[in-house]
Amino acid sequence: MDKYPSMVERRLDLVQLLARRDALTIPEIEVELNTHRFAVVAALSHGWFERRSAGRNARYGLSERGREKVVQLDSECPPDAGTR
Repeated sequence: MDKYPSMVERRLDLVQLLARRDALTIPEIEVELNTHRFAVVAALSHGWFERRSAGRNARYGLSERGREKVVQLDSECPPDAGTR
């Protein structure tokens, strides 16, 4: 079920997902990334992410460091770079 060969790749996709969708729950992230729950929890432990709400269905989003990472990724690969 897990398509990611490394945690780094999973975190980078998660950064891009949360940049597009703002805040999501762990089950929502699990479905969007087509990965398993434990991998999502491990990825969310990185400083790029923060918990936005409390409780069983807590939502997670990008931290300040995560938003900086989005800017860095966007500057490395412009959105229209792959459309040639």
